[in-house]
This record gives sequence, C-alpha cells and structure tokens, in this order.
Amino acid sequence: MNETEAGVWEGFKREFPWLKESDRCLLEIACKLRGAMIDGEELNISALAQLRMCISSMGGSPSDITKITIPNGEKEDPAAKFFN
Repeated sequence: MNETEAGVWEGFKREFPWLKESDRCLLEIACKLRGAMIDGEELNISALAQLRMCISSMGGSPSDITKITIPNGEKEDPAAKFFN
C-alpha cells in the first residue's frame, strides 16, 4: 500500500471498528479505490460502484449499519491489532 492507502486504512479502522480479519481483502480493495480518489485519480463509474459496494459490505451505509451488532463482553479479537 502507498502512503495514502495506509491513511485510508487507518480511517476505515476508525469508521468501522467492527471489522474482523476476514474483512481484510475487502478492506484492501476499498483502500485502493478510496486512495486513488483521494490522490486525484478520476475513477470511472464502475470503480465508484465497486467502492460503494465495498463500503456497503463493510456495514458503512446508513441502511447497512443497522445490521451491525457488537456483542457486549466480546472476547478480544486476534485481528484487533490490524483493525482497531
């Protein structure tokens, strides 16, 4: 990942604290796309749709976030060092 994408990763960690290790590949795709957009690359409609789908799959849209539940007293996630 380049510097912008690494910053996007940190942003996503704050925005979506419920992500797990199994979300890593999806998160990497989203970082590449959002990073390109931040760096001023012009994304085509297909790339924007893919970013939207990634964000939705991570529970980031208003309708999708209602489906996210984080149980109280959850055991520490081994992937927390990557996502939290």
